[in-house]
Amino acid sequence: MRDRSIKIGVDARMLFSSGIGRFLRGILSELDLQNVATTFFCKESDEAFLTHLFPKARIVYDRSDIYSIAEQFSPRAKASNIDILWCPHYNIPVLTRAKLFVTVHDVIHLAMPEFFGGWKHKVYARSMFRTVCIKAEKIHCVSTFTAQELQQHLDVSEKKLTIIPNGIDPQWFEPVNSQPIEMVNPFILFVGNMKPHKNLARLIKAFEQIADKVEHDLVVIGQLGGFRVGDDPGAYIPNQLKSRIQVLGTVSDEQLKSYYRQCSLFVFPSLYEGFGLPPLEAMASGAPVLCSNAASLPEACGSAVTYFDPLSVSDIAAKILFMLTRSSQDLGRVAVEGKSHAQSFSWKLAAEKIHTELLAMGG
Repeated sequence: MRDRSIKIGVDARMLFSSGIGRFLRGILSELDLQNVATTFFCKESDEAFLTHLFPKARIVYDRSDIYSIAEQFSPRAKASNIDILWCPHYNIPVLTRAKLFVTVHDVIHLAMPEFFGGWKHKVYARSMFRTVCIKAEKIHCVSTFTAQELQQHLDVSEKKLTIIPNGIDPQWFEPVNSQPIEMVNPFILFVGNMKPHKNLARLIKAFEQIADKVEHDLVVIGQLGGFRVGDDPGAYIPNQLKSRIQVLGTVSDEQLKSYYRQCSLFVFPSLYEGFGLPPLEAMASGAPVLCSNAASLPEACGSAVTYFDPLSVSDIAAKILFMLTRSSQDLGRVAVEGKSHAQSFSWKLAAEKIHTELLAMGG
């Protein structure tokens, strides 16, 4: 059914950022907006990706930086020819006249402000979240945990909240097309941005406790810089372990798939996640997963992983050792269960639910 009477705008400026970008690309690859008048606010470099998916869409360049004053007066904020604006993050344009559909991935800025230095950033985050709760007609939370956190930290009407879990890209279930990764030793894998709440420091300390008991190396993959508050993994690596811990930075998805497939164990020690895609991507790729029991992770990962207390270095170390000494038959069963669990998360299903919410707002 064609419904050109509804005009939807999408803030796509974060299309190729690390976490929110993966979310946006996953949803947009399955979102049916062909019969809806759609405007994308994006960077010039993102136009080709968007017009390939939505050839009839209108593209408006928006060069404003995320969290800047300029974004409050940018094209997405001033657009008068849209009815609904979908913001995939809480940094909404406060003065927009459009109805707001806002995706909230987590409220870590409120729950763990100690990881976001500077009072200005903390004041900004709290004031923007409050504004979202007031102005948004619908707030999409990626997990029940995030919805509960939003209600705990802010006065938000439950009627405004809708919970739609993230999906898993089908590529993670597919065979690897590239050459195998050449590694001297078997390895444990960590994937995540180098931010303090990812808890890499405790993982390295736990690895130090068991390094002489296992033949495995530790491989660290993730964006190393460009954050307001970052973490330097090199500061935590003891000299005697420098040959056993590889910090690789970012890699392509195809390379990452190879690392997921070849690792003996994927470990995710994060202190706070609104959803947590890496452990699910690892499960989809067939890796046995060891995971923090914090925040949304038990909700997302279910019974298909083994959990540890992320604040306890000794527990992390003990659980890693436990997993690495399990039989290959046991680990194979864990991998099968994990892959089956990951298959329950679909970008197509998430996109269909978001589509329904957007059209309902236009009704």
